[in-house]
Amino acid sequence: MKSKRKILFYNHTSLVSGAEISLLEMLSEIKDEEIVLACPSGKLSELAIKRGIKWVRAPSLDIGFKKNPFHILLFFLSFIRAGLWLLLFSKKWEPALIYANSIRAGIASIPSFLFGIPALIHIRDILPENSITKFISHLLIRFSSALIFNSEFTKEKYGIKDEKRAKVIYSPVGYRFFKFIDSKYAKKILGIEKKFPVISVIGQIAPWKRIEMAINAVKVIKGKYPDVLLLIVGDVVFRGRRRRLQNELYFEEIKSMVLKEELKENVMFLGYREDVEMIMNASDLVLLTSYNEPFGRVIGEAMACGVPVLVPEESGIGKIIKEKNCGWWFSKEDEISEKILSIFSDERLKEKTINEILLSYELFSPAEISDKIRKLIDEISG
Repeated sequence: MKSKRKILFYNHTSLVSGAEISLLEMLSEIKDEEIVLACPSGKLSELAIKRGIKWVRAPSLDIGFKKNPFHILLFFLSFIRAGLWLLLFSKKWEPALIYANSIRAGIASIPSFLFGIPALIHIRDILPENSITKFISHLLIRFSSALIFNSEFTKEKYGIKDEKRAKVIYSPVGYRFFKFIDSKYAKKILGIEKKFPVISVIGQIAPWKRIEMAINAVKVIKGKYPDVLLLIVGDVVFRGRRRRLQNELYFEEIKSMVLKEELKENVMFLGYREDVEMIMNASDLVLLTSYNEPFGRVIGEAMACGVPVLVPEESGIGKIIKEKNCGWWFSKEDEISEKILSIFSDERLKEKTINEILLSYELFSPAEISDKIRKLIDEISG
């Protein structure tokens, strides 16, 4: 009997955001390989164990970068520690390939790559344009077997034109989002059956998510729909002084904004939720406002639920929606409220949402994504 191929998946943090959810969805589909998830102890490891995924504790690379000598030293020492751990564990376990689930994980895989272990790096973020970013991009290209980008938009931002080594594979959408849930029932469960329209913004709380744009849009929409309700679903995932972005301060700012604009009855902060599919089905629209969003997994999930979506044109999911003419997009902030109002009067609303479901299943189903990943692994590891 042929032995299963060993694949080591490494994630630099155990905090859970879109990248980690996508990783879990993909790992749950891999049945014919021997896989191990290496990551720090925490939420991600707990979710992996619940799904029956083998886990091993790995060093964290969850540290912010600041331009002072102490933080720079700490930053690089953390990478050295993680890189050495990954190399030593790989030499012991002997995987056919290391799958790095983030840019940081990819950098940590470089020592193993230099010692002959193939490395597949999944790029899910768009970094600021500066000399450090250019250096990191050079490292990833030079010291990897292949790069996966979560959208054409992300790939374009890196300027990588090597089609053989740079692949675009979208993030998977969990099967639970493809299950029909009656919107009236969902609204009743959440206690918002008298609200219309219900608009949801779902994801981590951070300045680059630009949630204030959604709040400003609600302020305008309220003139026509007094019972409009904005659901802000998510929490601050990345906390602490070492963070480049002051996420906790931003959270307080948007809460103060709601009070200042007298929108307390029109905005609800739901925090982190496990029942996201219920919230989506209770929504009349799911809105994405992020700046330079590499993909926009939450929008793929909303499409699977058959809920209208509105996204920035300049985003990974925005490029897809515009190309397929499925869903709605905006270019500037002052267009959002007008676009939302037009969606609810669109004669093709039902047709477009049906097309969303079909497109989401075609492009983002876990089986489809895992099959593409498996084929790429076959190409690299032989």
